[in-house]
Amino acid sequence: MKRVLNIILISLFSLNISAQTDEGDKRFSFVGGVNVSYLNGDDGEDVVDDFKDYIDDLDDQNGISADGGVKPRIGVHFGFGYDYFVADNIAINSGLTYSMKGFSQKLDADGTSTYGSFPYYYTNNIDVDQEIKIQLDYLDIPIGAKYISDEGFELSLGLVISILAIDKVDYDMDNSSSYYNNNQDEPEDYEDLFGDDPEGRNIGYHFGVGYHFNEKISVSFKMQQGGEFGEIGGDDENKNLTLQLSTSVYF
Repeated sequence: MKRVLNIILISLFSLNISAQTDEGDKRFSFVGGVNVSYLNGDDGEDVVDDFKDYIDDLDDQNGISADGGVKPRIGVHFGFGYDYFVADNIAINSGLTYSMKGFSQKLDADGTSTYGSFPYYYTNNIDVDQEIKIQLDYLDIPIGAKYISDEGFELSLGLVISILAIDKVDYDMDNSSSYYNNNQDEPEDYEDLFGDDPEGRNIGYHFGVGYHFNEKISVSFKMQQGGEFGEIGGDDENKNLTLQLSTSVYF
């Protein structure tokens, strides 16, 4: 087993060839990977906390079981990148990627709660399984700098201009309770759900680390903090924090 591990380590080390670049060099890459996008921002964090409190209040009622919350959206990103080297190890970086962001809201509650006092007892029958997926897809244009060490390690940072491409709401509700309105219209987009269109463009920033296995392939992990994307309940300090795991193939 130890011999096998040594062979694997030697093989990986043999791939540890930094992309040999000189000042003035440029290169393109195909970029693709996974997104995990969270709702944040001052007002966005209030939305997360308020919905959690609401679920906790339901769950505290006698006879009711409730679970859920505001969840991240898992998606993908893909596109191309461009590096222009202003020094042997430093490049100006840009490109264009299609990036899936947003978040979801989930509630699963069931049971019967009784309230009031003798002889006036009232009951609420709750049986609801609801998930609302807010899908905000963007064309991302990063503008930043990248440092690649001689050993192949990479650091990158800069701004991201995000242009809205798709605004969609996926509404799924199974409801047979007296506690909720069974006849509400299903929202199809952001405006239907929150009463206002999302912003067509926002500006955020990114920071990332990566590793170049050779001149053709690298992997990176980035944190992208987006700008304000739109109002929720009249408050507009809502943003997406997106974690990205990417693979780049250079040509």
